[in-house]
Amino acid sequence: MKTRNERVKELSELLETAGYEISAIEFLFDDNQQDEEDALQKGMPALKLTLSLKS
Repeated sequence: MKTRNERVKELSELLETAGYEISAIEFLFDDNQQDEEDALQKGMPALKLTLSLKS
């Protein structure tokens, strides 16, 4: 399983190619890696993003 930082970096790169940038990130889980991994395996979100169009 990828780390939180690896997932965010990957997502950021994908969004950048689509013309967006991440302006805020809210993690739905504290630092409990197991809870976050369990949620991801069940298809539940692990973070909320606020996006903005790149200028």
